[in-house]
Amino acid sequence: MVQFLKDLTQLFISNLENRFDSETLHKIVLIHLIGIVSVGLCLVLGISRMVFGGISESIVLIMSALFLLSLVILQKQKPEKYNRNGYAMVLYLSVLVLFMVFFFEEYNPGWFAIIPFISIVILSLRSCISFNLIFLVIFNALYLIFGAKGVAYYHLVYSNGLFVASFLFMYSYEFMRITNFQKIDKAMIQAQAQYKEKNEFLSRLSHQIRTPLNNIIGLNSVMNRSNLDEVQNDYLDTIQASANNLVSVVNSIDMLSKVQPSSENVTNNTLAFSLILTINSTINLFAQTTTDIKFKSNYSSKIPDKLIGNSIKVKQVLLNVFESFVKYKSKEMLQLTINTSVERELNDQLDTLIEIRADKLLRPTMRMLDEVREISVKELLNLDKRKYIDLVDLNVSVDLLESLGGKMRITLSESYTLYEILIPLKRKHDTLVYGGNQTKVLPDIMLVGKTKQQQIELYEANVLLVEDNVINQRIVALSLQKAVKNVDVAANGKEALDMFAKTKYDIILMDVQMPIMDGIKATIKLREIELGSNSHIPIIAVTANALAGDKEECLSAGMDDYISKPFHINDLIDKMKYFLSREGLN
Repeated sequence: MVQFLKDLTQLFISNLENRFDSETLHKIVLIHLIGIVSVGLCLVLGISRMVFGGISESIVLIMSALFLLSLVILQKQKPEKYNRNGYAMVLYLSVLVLFMVFFFEEYNPGWFAIIPFISIVILSLRSCISFNLIFLVIFNALYLIFGAKGVAYYHLVYSNGLFVASFLFMYSYEFMRITNFQKIDKAMIQAQAQYKEKNEFLSRLSHQIRTPLNNIIGLNSVMNRSNLDEVQNDYLDTIQASANNLVSVVNSIDMLSKVQPSSENVTNNTLAFSLILTINSTINLFAQTTTDIKFKSNYSSKIPDKLIGNSIKVKQVLLNVFESFVKYKSKEMLQLTINTSVERELNDQLDTLIEIRADKLLRPTMRMLDEVREISVKELLNLDKRKYIDLVDLNVSVDLLESLGGKMRITLSESYTLYEILIPLKRKHDTLVYGGNQTKVLPDIMLVGKTKQQQIELYEANVLLVEDNVINQRIVALSLQKAVKNVDVAANGKEALDMFAKTKYDIILMDVQMPIMDGIKATIKLREIELGSNSHIPIIAVTANALAGDKEECLSAGMDDYISKPFHINDLIDKMKYFLSREGLN
Protein backbone atom coordinates (compact mmCIF):
# COMPACT_ATOMS: atom_id res chain seq x y z
CA MET A 1 0.00 0.00 0.00
CA VAL A 2 2.81 2.39 0.93
CA GLN A 3 4.61 1.61 -2.34
CA PHE A 4 1.38 2.17 -4.26
CA LEU A 5 0.97 5.62 -2.69
CA LYS A 6 4.60 6.46 -3.49
CA ASP A 7 4.11 5.42 -7.13
CA LEU A 8 0.87 7.41 -7.32
CA THR A 9 2.54 10.49 -5.85
CA GLN A 10 5.44 10.15 -8.29
CA LEU A 11 2.93 9.99 -11.14
CA PHE A 12 1.45 13.33 -10.07
CA ILE A 13 4.76 15.18 -9.69
CA SER A 14 6.97 13.47 -12.28
CA ASN A 15 9.33 16.01 -13.91
CA LEU A 16 8.18 18.73 -11.48
CA GLU A 17 10.78 18.34 -8.70
CA ASN A 18 13.18 20.87 -10.20
CA ARG A 19 10.39 23.37 -11.00
CA PHE A 20 8.60 23.76 -7.64
CA ASP A 21 9.53 23.76 -3.97
CA SER A 22 8.45 20.92 -1.67
CA GLU A 23 5.46 22.84 -0.22
CA THR A 24 4.06 23.52 -3.69
CA LEU A 25 4.59 19.89 -4.70
CA HIS A 26 2.70 18.88 -1.55
CA LYS A 27 -0.24 21.05 -2.63
CA ILE A 28 -0.17 19.70 -6.20
CA VAL A 29 -0.32 16.11 -4.90
CA LEU A 30 -3.29 16.96 -2.64
CA ILE A 31 -5.17 18.63 -5.50
CA HIS A 32 -4.77 15.46 -7.56
CA LEU A 33 -5.75 13.14 -4.69
CA ILE A 34 -8.79 15.16 -3.63
CA GLY A 35 -9.86 15.48 -7.26
CA ILE A 36 -9.59 11.72 -7.92
CA VAL A 37 -11.36 10.79 -4.66
CA SER A 38 -14.13 13.31 -5.40
CA VAL A 39 -14.56 11.91 -8.91
CA GLY A 40 -14.86 8.40 -7.47
CA LEU A 41 -17.41 9.43 -4.81
CA CYS A 42 -19.52 11.35 -7.30
CA LEU A 43 -19.60 8.37 -9.66
CA VAL A 44 -20.52 5.93 -6.85
CA LEU A 45 -23.25 8.22 -5.48
CA GLY A 46 -24.52 8.98 -8.99
CA ILE A 47 -24.84 5.31 -9.92
CA SER A 48 -26.53 4.48 -6.60
CA ARG A 49 -29.04 7.33 -7.09
CA MET A 50 -29.78 6.07 -10.59
CA VAL A 51 -30.46 2.58 -9.23
CA PHE A 52 -32.89 3.90 -6.60
CA GLY A 53 -34.73 6.23 -8.97
CA GLY A 54 -33.11 9.60 -8.38
CA ILE A 55 -32.43 10.38 -12.05
CA SER A 56 -32.00 14.15 -11.69
CA GLU A 57 -29.67 13.75 -8.72
CA SER A 58 -27.72 11.07 -10.59
CA ILE A 59 -27.21 13.38 -13.59
CA VAL A 60 -25.91 16.16 -11.33
CA LEU A 61 -23.44 13.83 -9.63
CA ILE A 62 -22.16 12.25 -12.85
CA MET A 63 -21.75 15.68 -14.49
CA SER A 64 -19.88 16.80 -11.35
CA ALA A 65 -17.57 13.80 -11.66
CA LEU A 66 -16.79 14.74 -15.28
CA PHE A 67 -16.11 18.36 -14.32
CA LEU A 68 -13.82 17.37 -11.45
CA LEU A 69 -12.03 14.90 -13.74
CA SER A 70 -11.39 17.73 -16.22
CA LEU A 71 -9.85 19.78 -13.39
CA VAL A 72 -7.53 16.88 -12.51
CA ILE A 73 -6.45 16.53 -16.16
CA LEU A 74 -5.94 20.29 -16.44
CA GLN A 75 -3.81 20.26 -13.30
CA LYS A 76 -1.66 17.48 -14.77
CA GLN A 77 -1.21 19.39 -18.05
CA LYS A 78 -0.61 22.81 -16.46
CA PRO A 79 0.86 22.25 -12.99
CA GLU A 80 1.92 25.89 -12.70
CA LYS A 81 -1.81 26.81 -12.48
CA TYR A 82 -2.20 24.90 -9.23
CA ASN A 83 -3.64 27.91 -7.37
CA ARG A 84 -6.37 28.51 -9.95
CA ASN A 85 -7.20 24.80 -10.23
CA GLY A 86 -7.27 24.41 -6.45
CA TYR A 87 -9.65 27.35 -5.96
CA ALA A 88 -11.91 26.02 -8.72
CA MET A 89 -12.03 22.57 -7.11
CA VAL A 90 -12.80 23.89 -3.61
CA LEU A 91 -15.47 26.27 -4.91
CA TYR A 92 -17.19 23.61 -7.00
CA LEU A 93 -17.20 21.02 -4.21
CA SER A 94 -18.65 23.65 -1.83
CA VAL A 95 -21.47 24.42 -4.27
CA LEU A 96 -22.08 20.70 -4.76
CA VAL A 97 -22.38 20.14 -0.98
CA LEU A 98 -24.90 23.00 -0.71
CA PHE A 99 -26.86 21.56 -3.62
CA MET A 100 -26.93 18.13 -2.00
CA VAL A 101 -28.14 19.62 1.31
CA PHE A 102 -30.98 21.63 -0.15
CA PHE A 103 -32.15 19.40 -3.01
CA PHE A 104 -31.38 15.78 -2.12
CA GLU A 105 -33.92 13.72 -0.17
CA GLU A 106 -31.56 12.47 2.51
CA TYR A 107 -29.48 14.74 4.67
CA ASN A 108 -25.99 13.75 5.90
CA PRO A 109 -24.26 16.20 8.31
CA GLY A 110 -20.92 14.53 7.52
CA TRP A 111 -20.85 16.40 4.22
CA PHE A 112 -20.05 19.56 6.18
CA ALA A 113 -16.80 18.10 7.50
CA ILE A 114 -15.55 17.87 3.92
CA ILE A 115 -15.42 21.61 3.22
CA PRO A 116 -12.97 22.65 6.01
CA PHE A 117 -10.74 19.69 5.13
CA ILE A 118 -10.39 20.38 1.40
CA SER A 119 -10.24 24.18 1.77
CA ILE A 120 -7.52 24.14 4.43
CA VAL A 121 -5.23 21.66 2.66
CA ILE A 122 -5.60 23.34 -0.76
CA LEU A 123 -5.96 27.05 0.04
CA SER A 124 -3.61 29.17 2.12
CA LEU A 125 -4.34 29.46 5.84
CA ARG A 126 -5.35 33.10 5.47
CA SER A 127 -7.67 32.42 2.54
CA CYS A 128 -9.34 29.38 4.10
CA ILE A 129 -10.57 31.37 7.14
CA SER A 130 -12.54 33.84 5.03
CA PHE A 131 -13.71 31.09 2.66
CA ASN A 132 -15.08 28.87 5.43
CA LEU A 133 -16.71 31.81 7.17
CA ILE A 134 -18.45 32.85 3.94
CA PHE A 135 -19.57 29.24 3.32
CA LEU A 136 -21.03 28.94 6.82
CA VAL A 137 -22.91 32.26 6.48
CA ILE A 138 -24.29 31.26 3.06
CA PHE A 139 -25.48 27.86 4.36
CA ASN A 140 -27.29 29.33 7.36
CA ALA A 141 -28.81 32.14 5.26
CA LEU A 142 -30.10 29.66 2.68
CA TYR A 143 -31.51 27.45 5.44
CA LEU A 144 -33.37 30.37 7.04
CA ILE A 145 -34.74 31.49 3.66
CA PHE A 146 -35.55 28.20 1.96
CA GLY A 147 -35.17 25.47 4.54
CA ALA A 148 -33.76 22.08 3.68
CA LYS A 149 -35.36 18.74 2.99
CA GLY A 150 -35.36 16.54 6.09
CA VAL A 151 -33.30 19.00 8.12
CA ALA A 152 -34.67 19.74 11.57
CA TYR A 153 -33.49 22.65 13.68
CA TYR A 154 -31.28 20.45 15.86
CA HIS A 155 -29.72 19.10 12.64
CA LEU A 156 -28.77 22.68 11.78
CA VAL A 157 -27.12 23.20 15.16
CA TYR A 158 -25.34 19.85 14.86
CA SER A 159 -24.12 20.67 11.34
CA ASN A 160 -22.73 24.03 12.42
CA GLY A 161 -20.99 22.45 15.38
CA LEU A 162 -19.51 19.70 13.22
CA PHE A 163 -18.35 22.25 10.66
CA VAL A 164 -16.64 24.44 13.29
CA ALA A 165 -15.04 21.43 15.01
CA SER A 166 -13.75 20.10 11.68
CA PHE A 167 -12.38 23.52 10.79
CA LEU A 168 -10.59 24.00 14.13
CA PHE A 169 -9.07 20.52 13.99
CA MET A 170 -7.83 20.83 10.40
CA TYR A 171 -6.63 24.42 10.87
CA SER A 172 -4.63 23.45 13.98
CA TYR A 173 -3.12 20.47 12.20
CA GLU A 174 -2.16 22.47 9.10
CA PHE A 175 -0.80 25.35 11.19
CA MET A 176 1.46 22.97 13.17
CA ARG A 177 2.53 21.17 9.98
CA ILE A 178 3.52 24.42 8.24
CA THR A 179 5.24 25.73 11.39
CA ASN A 180 7.29 22.53 11.73
CA PHE A 181 8.10 22.59 8.03
CA GLN A 182 9.35 26.18 8.33
CA LYS A 183 11.51 25.20 11.32
CA ILE A 184 12.98 22.27 9.40
CA ASP A 185 13.50 24.46 6.34
CA LYS A 186 15.25 27.10 8.45
CA ALA A 187 17.47 24.45 10.04
CA MET A 188 18.35 23.09 6.60
CA ILE A 189 19.26 26.58 5.36
CA GLN A 190 21.48 27.11 8.41
CA ALA A 191 23.10 23.70 7.90
CA GLN A 192 23.70 24.47 4.22
CA ALA A 193 25.23 27.83 5.15
CA GLN A 194 27.56 26.14 7.65
CA TYR A 195 28.43 23.47 5.10
CA LYS A 196 29.17 26.11 2.48
CA GLU A 197 31.28 28.11 4.95
CA LYS A 198 33.29 25.00 5.81
CA ASN A 199 33.79 24.14 2.15
CA GLU A 200 34.81 27.69 1.27
CA PHE A 201 37.43 27.51 4.02
CA LEU A 202 38.70 24.22 2.59
CA SER A 203 38.79 25.69 -0.92
CA ARG A 204 40.81 28.70 0.28
CA LEU A 205 43.11 26.34 2.13
CA SER A 206 43.50 24.25 -1.03
CA HIS A 207 44.33 27.34 -3.09
CA GLN A 208 46.90 28.51 -0.55
CA ILE A 209 48.58 25.08 -0.50
CA ARG A 210 48.59 24.53 -4.27
CA THR A 211 50.66 27.60 -5.17
CA PRO A 212 53.72 26.90 -2.94
CA LEU A 213 53.39 23.17 -3.69
CA ASN A 214 53.58 23.96 -7.40
CA ASN A 215 56.72 26.01 -6.71
CA ILE A 216 58.32 23.03 -4.92
CA ILE A 217 57.53 20.67 -7.79
CA GLY A 218 58.65 23.21 -10.40
CA LEU A 219 61.92 24.03 -8.66
CA ASN A 220 62.53 20.32 -8.07
CA SER A 221 62.09 19.75 -11.82
CA VAL A 222 64.59 22.52 -12.61
CA MET A 223 67.17 21.09 -10.21
CA ASN A 224 66.69 17.60 -11.67
CA ARG A 225 68.03 18.91 -14.99
CA SER A 226 71.25 20.14 -13.37
CA ASN A 227 74.42 18.11 -12.79
CA LEU A 228 73.95 16.38 -9.47
CA ASP A 229 75.53 13.33 -7.90
CA GLU A 230 73.61 10.16 -7.06
CA VAL A 231 72.89 11.11 -3.44
CA GLN A 232 71.56 14.53 -4.43
CA ASN A 233 69.35 12.99 -7.11
CA ASP A 234 67.97 10.61 -4.49
CA TYR A 235 67.15 13.57 -2.25
CA LEU A 236 65.30 15.22 -5.12
CA ASP A 237 63.40 12.02 -5.85
CA THR A 238 62.33 11.90 -2.21
CA ILE A 239 61.14 15.52 -2.42
CA GLN A 240 59.26 14.72 -5.62
CA ALA A 241 57.60 11.61 -4.11
CA SER A 242 56.60 13.55 -0.97
CA ALA A 243 55.21 16.37 -3.12
CA ASN A 244 53.21 13.87 -5.16
CA ASN A 245 51.72 12.46 -1.95
CA LEU A 246 50.85 15.97 -0.83
CA VAL A 247 49.17 16.57 -4.20
CA SER A 248 46.96 13.54 -3.50
CA VAL A 249 46.05 14.98 -0.10
CA VAL A 250 45.13 18.35 -1.61
CA ASN A 251 43.03 16.62 -4.28
CA SER A 252 41.23 14.73 -1.52
CA ILE A 253 40.43 18.05 0.18
CA ASP A 254 38.98 19.30 -3.09
CA MET A 255 36.86 16.16 -3.47
CA LEU A 256 35.57 16.71 0.07
CA SER A 257 34.97 20.37 -0.63
CA LYS A 258 32.76 20.23 -3.69
CA VAL A 259 32.04 23.97 -3.59
CA GLN A 260 30.20 25.15 -6.64
CA PRO A 261 31.37 28.53 -7.97
CA SER A 262 28.93 31.30 -7.31
CA SER A 263 27.24 32.66 -10.39
CA GLU A 264 27.94 36.12 -8.98
CA ASN A 265 31.62 35.58 -9.74
CA VAL A 266 30.92 35.01 -13.39
CA THR A 267 31.11 38.10 -15.52
CA ASN A 268 27.75 39.72 -16.27
CA ASN A 269 28.61 41.20 -19.67
CA THR A 270 25.51 41.37 -21.87
CA LEU A 271 26.55 41.61 -25.51
CA ALA A 272 25.36 40.66 -28.97
CA PHE A 273 26.51 37.15 -29.85
CA SER A 274 25.66 34.21 -32.07
CA LEU A 275 23.93 31.48 -30.08
CA ILE A 276 24.46 28.92 -32.83
CA LEU A 277 28.18 29.62 -33.11
CA THR A 278 28.48 29.45 -29.32
CA ILE A 279 26.83 26.02 -29.31
CA ASN A 280 28.93 24.82 -32.26
CA SER A 281 32.24 25.90 -30.74
CA THR A 282 31.34 24.19 -27.46
CA ILE A 283 30.40 20.96 -29.20
CA ASN A 284 33.58 21.12 -31.26
CA LEU A 285 35.69 21.35 -28.11
CA PHE A 286 34.29 18.03 -26.86
CA ALA A 287 34.20 16.39 -30.30
CA GLN A 288 37.97 16.84 -30.58
CA THR A 289 38.69 15.15 -27.26
CA THR A 290 36.03 12.41 -27.05
CA THR A 291 35.79 9.54 -29.52
CA ASP A 292 32.82 7.68 -28.02
CA ILE A 293 30.25 10.49 -28.34
CA LYS A 294 28.60 11.47 -31.62
CA PHE A 295 27.09 14.94 -31.89
CA LYS A 296 24.25 16.18 -34.08
CA SER A 297 22.85 19.70 -34.01
CA ASN A 298 19.61 21.06 -35.47
CA TYR A 299 18.67 24.74 -35.51
CA SER A 300 15.28 26.30 -36.03
CA SER A 301 14.96 28.90 -38.78
CA LYS A 302 13.54 31.27 -36.13
CA ILE A 303 16.91 31.60 -34.38
CA PRO A 304 18.41 35.02 -35.30
CA ASP A 305 22.05 35.33 -36.29
CA LYS A 306 22.68 37.66 -33.35
CA LEU A 307 21.06 37.70 -29.93
CA ILE A 308 21.69 39.91 -26.92
CA GLY A 309 22.61 38.11 -23.71
CA ASN A 310 25.47 36.81 -21.58
CA SER A 311 27.37 34.51 -23.93
CA ILE A 312 29.90 33.62 -21.21
CA LYS A 313 27.24 32.21 -18.90
CA VAL A 314 25.49 30.45 -21.77
CA LYS A 315 28.72 28.78 -22.81
CA GLN A 316 29.55 27.82 -19.25
CA VAL A 317 26.13 26.15 -18.91
CA LEU A 318 26.77 24.13 -22.08
CA LEU A 319 30.30 23.19 -21.02
CA ASN A 320 29.03 21.95 -17.67
CA VAL A 321 26.23 19.91 -19.27
CA PHE A 322 28.50 18.27 -21.86
CA GLU A 323 31.14 17.59 -19.20
CA SER A 324 28.45 15.79 -17.19
CA PHE A 325 27.61 13.54 -20.16
CA VAL A 326 31.30 12.75 -20.68
CA LYS A 327 31.85 12.01 -17.01
CA TYR A 328 28.81 9.82 -16.32
CA LYS A 329 28.19 8.05 -19.63
CA SER A 330 28.62 4.30 -19.96
CA LYS A 331 31.37 2.72 -22.04
CA GLU A 332 29.03 2.36 -25.01
CA MET A 333 28.88 4.87 -27.88
CA LEU A 334 26.60 7.79 -26.99
CA GLN A 335 24.58 9.86 -29.48
CA LEU A 336 23.88 13.44 -28.40
CA THR A 337 21.32 15.41 -30.42
CA ILE A 338 21.14 19.15 -29.78
CA ASN A 339 17.96 20.87 -31.01
CA THR A 340 17.75 24.66 -30.72
CA SER A 341 14.45 26.48 -31.18
CA VAL A 342 12.35 29.39 -29.93
CA GLU A 343 9.78 28.28 -27.36
CA ARG A 344 8.11 31.66 -26.99
CA GLU A 345 8.54 35.08 -28.59
CA LEU A 346 7.19 38.33 -27.19
CA ASN A 347 8.29 41.54 -28.90
CA ASP A 348 12.12 41.47 -28.74
CA GLN A 349 12.20 38.80 -26.01
CA LEU A 350 12.96 35.27 -27.21
CA ASP A 351 12.77 32.28 -24.88
CA THR A 352 15.30 30.04 -26.62
CA LEU A 353 15.12 26.32 -25.95
CA ILE A 354 18.21 24.09 -26.23
CA GLU A 355 17.23 20.43 -26.07
CA ILE A 356 20.11 18.05 -25.42
CA ARG A 357 18.96 14.47 -25.89
CA ALA A 358 21.11 11.39 -25.27
CA ASP A 359 20.05 8.08 -26.75
CA LYS A 360 20.71 6.32 -23.43
CA LEU A 361 19.78 6.86 -19.81
CA LEU A 362 22.59 8.61 -17.96
CA ARG A 363 23.21 6.55 -14.81
CA PRO A 364 25.46 8.19 -12.19
CA THR A 365 26.84 6.42 -9.15
CA MET A 366 25.65 6.87 -5.58
CA ARG A 367 27.51 6.35 -2.31
CA MET A 368 25.58 4.18 0.14
CA LEU A 369 27.51 3.91 3.42
CA ASP A 370 30.93 2.58 2.33
CA GLU A 371 29.70 1.28 -1.03
CA VAL A 372 29.68 3.14 -4.33
CA ARG A 373 27.25 1.66 -6.81
CA GLU A 374 25.47 2.56 -10.01
CA ILE A 375 21.85 3.58 -9.49
CA SER A 376 19.30 1.16 -10.91
CA VAL A 377 16.95 2.29 -13.67
CA LYS A 378 13.89 2.08 -11.40
CA GLU A 379 15.58 4.12 -8.65
CA LEU A 380 16.74 6.69 -11.18
CA LEU A 381 13.29 7.17 -12.72
CA ASN A 382 11.80 7.72 -9.24
CA LEU A 383 14.65 9.92 -8.03
CA ASP A 384 14.00 13.49 -6.97
CA LYS A 385 15.25 15.76 -9.76
CA ARG A 386 17.21 17.98 -7.37
CA LYS A 387 19.03 14.88 -6.12
CA TYR A 388 19.70 13.86 -9.72
CA ILE A 389 21.10 17.33 -10.52
CA ASP A 390 23.47 16.96 -7.58
CA LEU A 391 24.56 13.46 -8.62
CA VAL A 392 25.45 14.48 -12.19
CA ASP A 393 27.10 17.78 -11.11
CA LEU A 394 24.64 20.11 -12.84
CA ASN A 395 24.28 22.54 -9.92
CA VAL A 396 26.54 25.06 -11.66
CA SER A 397 24.35 25.04 -14.77
CA VAL A 398 21.13 25.35 -12.76
CA ASP A 399 22.51 28.29 -10.73
CA LEU A 400 23.76 30.07 -13.84
CA LEU A 401 20.44 29.57 -15.63
CA GLU A 402 18.57 30.99 -12.65
CA SER A 403 20.83 34.05 -12.69
CA LEU A 404 19.91 34.48 -16.39
CA GLY A 405 16.19 34.10 -15.66
CA GLY A 406 16.13 30.68 -17.31
CA LYS A 407 15.64 27.12 -16.10
CA MET A 408 16.47 23.50 -16.86
CA ARG A 409 13.89 20.76 -17.33
CA ILE A 410 15.03 17.14 -17.00
CA THR A 411 13.23 14.12 -18.42
CA LEU A 412 14.50 10.62 -17.72
CA SER A 413 13.39 7.50 -19.56
CA GLU A 414 14.69 3.96 -19.83
CA SER A 415 15.81 4.70 -23.39
CA TYR A 416 16.96 8.33 -23.27
CA THR A 417 18.00 11.35 -21.18
CA LEU A 418 16.64 14.79 -22.08
CA TYR A 419 17.84 18.15 -20.77
CA GLU A 420 15.76 21.16 -21.83
CA ILE A 421 17.64 24.43 -21.28
CA LEU A 422 15.43 27.50 -21.47
CA ILE A 423 17.31 30.81 -21.78
CA PRO A 424 15.61 34.21 -22.23
CA LEU A 425 17.51 36.34 -24.77
CA LYS A 426 16.75 39.48 -26.71
CA ARG A 427 16.64 39.97 -30.43
CA LYS A 428 19.28 42.24 -31.95
CA HIS A 429 17.72 44.37 -34.64
CA ASP A 430 18.94 44.27 -38.25
CA THR A 431 20.19 40.70 -37.98
CA LEU A 432 19.87 37.78 -40.32
CA VAL A 433 18.05 34.57 -39.50
CA TYR A 434 19.48 31.13 -40.22
CA GLY A 435 17.63 29.77 -43.22
CA GLY A 436 16.10 26.38 -42.53
CA ASN A 437 17.08 23.64 -40.17
CA GLN A 438 20.66 22.48 -40.11
CA THR A 439 21.99 19.09 -39.17
CA LYS A 440 25.71 18.83 -38.49
CA VAL A 441 27.73 15.83 -37.38
CA LEU A 442 30.83 16.96 -35.52
CA PRO A 443 33.79 17.40 -35.71
CA ASP A 444 33.21 19.23 -39.00
CA ILE A 445 32.12 22.43 -37.23
CA MET A 446 34.61 25.28 -37.55
CA LEU A 447 35.82 27.07 -34.45
CA VAL A 448 34.55 30.58 -33.93
CA GLY A 449 36.90 33.44 -34.71
CA LYS A 450 39.98 31.31 -35.36
CA THR A 451 42.05 31.78 -38.47
CA LYS A 452 44.68 29.39 -39.71
CA GLN A 453 48.12 30.50 -38.59
CA GLN A 454 51.61 29.31 -39.35
CA GLN A 455 52.86 26.40 -37.28
CA ILE A 456 55.63 27.44 -34.92
CA GLU A 457 58.12 25.45 -32.87
CA LEU A 458 57.85 25.86 -29.12
CA TYR A 459 61.43 27.03 -28.72
CA GLU A 460 60.85 29.87 -31.22
CA ALA A 461 57.53 30.91 -29.66
CA ASN A 462 57.09 34.26 -27.98
CA VAL A 463 55.37 33.44 -24.66
CA LEU A 464 53.52 35.80 -22.33
CA LEU A 465 53.22 34.64 -18.72
CA VAL A 466 50.52 36.49 -16.74
CA GLU A 467 51.17 35.83 -13.04
CA ASP A 468 51.09 38.15 -10.00
CA ASN A 469 53.24 36.05 -7.64
CA VAL A 470 56.95 36.89 -8.11
CA ILE A 471 58.13 33.46 -6.94
CA ASN A 472 55.72 31.75 -9.34
CA GLN A 473 56.95 33.98 -12.16
CA ARG A 474 60.55 33.00 -11.55
CA ILE A 475 59.90 29.26 -11.19
CA VAL A 476 57.73 29.01 -14.34
CA ALA A 477 60.33 31.03 -16.27
CA LEU A 478 63.13 28.77 -14.98
CA SER A 479 61.12 25.65 -15.80
CA LEU A 480 60.54 26.82 -19.38
CA GLN A 481 64.06 28.16 -19.82
CA LYS A 482 65.34 25.28 -21.93
CA ALA A 483 62.05 24.74 -23.80
CA VAL A 484 61.28 28.35 -24.79
CA LYS A 485 63.60 31.11 -26.00
CA ASN A 486 61.60 34.08 -24.68
CA VAL A 487 59.09 34.45 -21.82
CA ASP A 488 57.70 37.90 -21.02
CA VAL A 489 55.97 38.41 -17.68
CA ALA A 490 52.92 40.52 -16.80
CA ALA A 491 51.89 40.93 -13.15
CA ASN A 492 48.13 41.23 -13.81
CA GLY A 493 45.52 41.28 -16.56
CA LYS A 494 45.85 45.01 -17.26
CA GLU A 495 49.61 44.72 -17.80
CA ALA A 496 48.96 41.76 -20.09
CA LEU A 497 46.57 43.83 -22.22
CA ASP A 498 49.12 46.64 -22.49
CA MET A 499 51.89 44.22 -23.49
CA PHE A 500 49.58 42.40 -25.93
CA ALA A 501 48.89 45.70 -27.70
CA LYS A 502 52.62 46.34 -28.23
CA THR A 503 54.04 42.86 -28.87
CA LYS A 504 52.97 39.87 -30.94
CA TYR A 505 52.74 36.76 -28.77
CA ASP A 506 52.30 33.18 -29.95
CA ILE A 507 50.79 31.80 -26.74
CA ILE A 508 49.68 33.15 -23.34
CA LEU A 509 49.86 31.42 -19.94
CA MET A 510 47.17 33.05 -17.79
CA ASP A 511 46.71 32.95 -14.02
CA VAL A 512 43.13 33.56 -12.80
CA GLN A 513 43.26 35.25 -9.38
CA MET A 514 45.22 38.50 -9.76
CA PRO A 515 44.88 42.07 -8.49
CA ILE A 516 43.68 45.00 -10.64
CA MET A 517 42.33 42.70 -13.39
CA ASP A 518 41.92 38.93 -13.06
CA GLY A 519 42.58 36.36 -15.77
CA ILE A 520 38.90 35.85 -16.68
CA LYS A 521 38.30 39.53 -17.45
CA ALA A 522 41.64 39.84 -19.23
CA THR A 523 40.81 36.87 -21.48
CA ILE A 524 37.40 38.33 -22.35
CA LYS A 525 39.05 41.67 -23.27
CA LEU A 526 41.71 39.89 -25.36
CA ARG A 527 39.07 37.97 -27.28
CA GLU A 528 37.16 41.20 -27.93
CA ILE A 529 40.33 42.79 -29.30
CA GLU A 530 40.92 39.77 -31.54
CA LEU A 531 37.50 40.12 -33.16
CA GLY A 532 38.76 43.17 -35.04
CA SER A 533 41.89 41.41 -36.32
CA ASN A 534 40.27 38.02 -36.99
CA SER A 535 43.10 36.27 -35.13
CA HIS A 536 43.27 33.86 -32.22
CA ILE A 537 46.13 33.53 -29.72
CA PRO A 538 46.06 30.31 -27.65
CA ILE A 539 45.50 31.01 -23.93
CA ILE A 540 46.13 28.33 -21.31
CA ALA A 541 44.82 28.88 -17.78
CA VAL A 542 47.56 28.14 -15.21
CA THR A 543 45.80 28.45 -11.87
CA ALA A 544 45.42 27.07 -8.36
CA ASN A 545 41.62 27.16 -8.80
CA ALA A 546 40.83 23.45 -9.05
CA LEU A 547 37.28 23.08 -7.76
CA ALA A 548 34.11 22.06 -9.59
CA GLY A 549 33.31 24.56 -12.34
CA ASP A 550 36.68 26.36 -12.38
CA LYS A 551 37.73 24.71 -15.64
CA GLU A 552 34.37 25.47 -17.26
CA GLU A 553 34.58 29.11 -16.17
CA CYS A 554 38.01 29.48 -17.78
CA LEU A 555 36.94 27.82 -21.04
CA SER A 556 33.70 29.79 -21.23
CA ALA A 557 35.67 33.04 -20.90
CA GLY A 558 37.59 32.12 -24.07
CA MET A 559 40.64 30.23 -22.82
CA ASP A 560 41.71 27.26 -24.91
CA ASP A 561 42.83 24.92 -22.14
CA TYR A 562 43.33 24.67 -18.41
CA ILE A 563 45.94 23.19 -16.08
CA SER A 564 45.66 23.35 -12.31
CA LYS A 565 48.50 23.77 -9.84
CA PRO A 566 50.46 21.83 -8.88
CA PHE A 567 51.43 20.42 -12.27
CA HIS A 568 54.45 18.81 -13.85
CA ILE A 569 56.17 21.15 -16.26
CA ASN A 570 56.15 18.49 -19.00
CA ASP A 571 52.33 18.50 -18.94
CA LEU A 572 52.31 22.25 -19.52
CA ILE A 573 54.93 21.97 -22.28
CA ASP A 574 52.85 19.28 -24.02
CA LYS A 575 49.81 21.56 -24.02
CA MET A 576 51.85 24.46 -25.37
CA LYS A 577 53.27 22.27 -28.14
CA TYR A 578 49.80 21.13 -29.11
CA PHE A 579 48.38 24.64 -29.45
CA LEU A 580 51.39 25.81 -31.43
CA SER A 581 51.21 22.81 -33.77
CA ARG A 582 49.22 22.83 -37.00
CA GLU A 583 46.52 20.64 -35.40
CA GLY A 584 46.16 22.93 -32.41
CA LEU A 585 46.09 26.14 -34.46
CA ASN A 586 43.40 24.80 -36.76
